[in-house]
Amino acid sequence: MSKYDVEVEGRLKKLEQKANDIGVIEAMVSALETKVAALESHSHDTPAASTNNEELSKKIDYLFKHLGLANW
Repeated sequence: MSKYDVEVEGRLKKLEQKANDIGVIEAMVSALETKVAALESHSHDTPAASTNNEELSKKIDYLFKHLGLANW
């Protein structure tokens, strides 16, 4: 093979690999879209528990104090 033929063959192999990579990526995106659609349509029978803001604030303050972030 000539030097030109070797170069063209190398470029062709790189393009074919990229085409394969694109196919894999498209399949992954499609699978993710299906999962997102399933999650978006999912609902719970019971409502989410609500948290008292004052209780949550105390817990956050406790964590900040014990992590040394009290003045943060």
